[in-house]
Amino acid sequence: MTLSCFDLGEQMISVDEARQALATLIERPLGSESISLAQAHGRRLAATVQAPINVPQNTNAAMDGVALALPKRGVGAKQAHWPLAGEVLAGQYRRELVPAGHCVRITTGAPLPPGTDTVVMSEQLRESLDEQPAHVIIASPELLKHGQHVRQAGEDIAIGDTALPEGHGLMRRLWGF
Repeated sequence: MTLSCFDLGEQMISVDEARQALATLIERPLGSESISLAQAHGRRLAATVQAPINVPQNTNAAMDGVALALPKRGVGAKQAHWPLAGEVLAGQYRRELVPAGHCVRITTGAPLPPGTDTVVMSEQLRESLDEQPAHVIIASPELLKHGQHVRQAGEDIAIGDTALPEGHGLMRRLWGF
């Protein structure tokens, strides 16, 4: 059916008649099928997708710097010199506990190692290689806040949360997949 305002002339139709006319333009029910993601461009999800993992998967550094343990109460730290106990790069995981009073160099996205809960960004640090082991010196340690520059596991999407709702349109990114 094609509905045109010119077909009606001067005559007005009721809201119910308009709804019935519009309903004839919609095909129902829509079927669903399983296809590969590569073929899904322009399609809509038939069912809600629940997150099978946390996003991010691990509690991680939101920026480059050092990871350390900072007391939960109050702001800041009295300690300005922190011995380096290693480093963790994005894509790596350190299983060893970082000793109390020590820190590890860390890059953006790297999982926080056990024994750490706070990241101090590189711009707030000076490195002292004269001492052994090597130390970092934190500028203005009194301004540090517990948990700063840390992204918690599941902070964006937690396991079981809705990742994509039913009816969500799928589009191919310009860089392809």
